Amino acid sequence: MSSFVEIYNTISALGSILMALLAISIIVAVLIDRKSMFVQFIAKHSLKLGFIFSIVGVIGSLIYSNVIGYPPCMFCWYARIFLYPQMFLYGLALYHKDELVYRYTKILTILGIIFGTYHYITEMIGSAPIPCSAGGVSCLTRYVFLFGFVSIPFMVLSIFVLLASILFAKARVIHTTN
Repeated sequence: MSSFVEIYNTISALGSILMALLAISIIVAVLIDRKSMFVQFIAKHSLKLGFIFSIVGVIGSLIYSNVIGYPPCMFCWYARIFLYPQMFLYGLALYHKDELVYRYTKILTILGIIFGTYHYITEMIGSAPIPCSAGGVSCLTRYVFLFGFVSIPFMVLSIFVLLASILFAKARVIHTTN
């Protein structure tokens, strides 16, 4: 099992780095030229991308807790509260071709970024001004720490930032065409 965990951790860490880089690329591309083919592609496929990346986050978190056995801390539960509904919202929106979903996913994504940022920073500095639950896992516990900066809170944050960058691209393209 430990070789599976090591392989899964490495793949997850590399995947989260790629997601963070993709998010940065989307944001920069939108700021430079929102009419570029790349931005247009992201905007056109935003429902699919939101659905795919929210599924990746949900499956990833379930593998960590239910297969590998890492118990989620309080802030990991909050991240799940903000991520899990997005999988269903994007799935239904994709099925119905309903772009109003962005109204609902935006707040979940913003809250996910806020909680993810707080969790990542507290884990990196090793101190939490807001205490974690007394009876559960500490929010400062590091189950994964690769490449000197990738941890589970980083993975969570990268998903939310990527979802936000997709929302940003879609909003900027809609704003341009109206």
